[in-house]
Amino acid sequence: MTIDEIAVKVSLLLQRSTDESFLSVLPLYCTEAQQIIKNAGVKDTVAESAKAVGVIARGVLDLWNFGAGEGKFSPLFFQLVEQLKYDDGTNGKLILDVEQGDGWFKLKYTDGTESEEIPCVGKPGPQGEQGPQGEKGDPGPAGPVGPQGAQGEQGEQGLQGPAGPQGEPGNDYVLTDNDKQDIAQLIQNEVRTETDTPLVTNVEYYLGTRDKVTLIFDPNNRKIKPGDTIYVNFTSGDTPTILSSSACKGLKSFVPNANSICEIHAQYDGSRWVCLTAQTEV
Repeated sequence: MTIDEIAVKVSLLLQRSTDESFLSVLPLYCTEAQQIIKNAGVKDTVAESAKAVGVIARGVLDLWNFGAGEGKFSPLFFQLVEQLKYDDGTNGKLILDVEQGDGWFKLKYTDGTESEEIPCVGKPGPQGEQGPQGEKGDPGPAGPVGPQGAQGEQGEQGLQGPAGPQGEPGNDYVLTDNDKQDIAQLIQNEVRTETDTPLVTNVEYYLGTRDKVTLIFDPNNRKIKPGDTIYVNFTSGDTPTILSSSACKGLKSFVPNANSICEIHAQYDGSRWVCLTAQTEV
């Protein structure tokens, strides 16, 4: 995608497609955010694709001083950039889960496919001692001298020395729970435009302008892990949005103001959902 195509999508995502002063500088902000993404190690094919639009929009929002970044890039922006670094740029396929077997594991992807069984390689044993050098072979007889001095025959190769004792094999490495959690953190969050009941973990909801928003969190889902997140973004219009929620600490006291962009970042701490909130006047 060109930077102008990305700018159009960003303006629609931020709901400022009619703000001429904003649109006049938007490509510059998009370019700056995209360059930061590339400098962080994200592949050019990913940074210039639709996958990066949401991250670039977050960066533009920070630069325009709408969000918590106060005119500089926010921690959320860099968190999203870090997730993009693990996209290999092929058909948007990302690692979703890891299945471990006896001496092997499989990678499961977001498109429903999975890899073949990959053997778990154990740690190598100590290197064996080097065998003695073989005896040097006798040189072969020199070939007859031709008109142009033909090269003589090469001597026979010396005997190969005996191999040193083989080192002991290492033990197969077994993935720990921390290993699996680290792998899970490499997954890029999915973006949706409508809420689910209950909300789905590791999903970002961009809802646009809403008169009413209902957020239902599920703290009893056995699949939820400490560190899982849910992000919600919506715009409150001339009439303040009516927000109702359940099962998230810190959210009941949050009251959206009129004409503001509201952000809710929820994280599961192992026993409950805890929310951090922010809103910016527009």
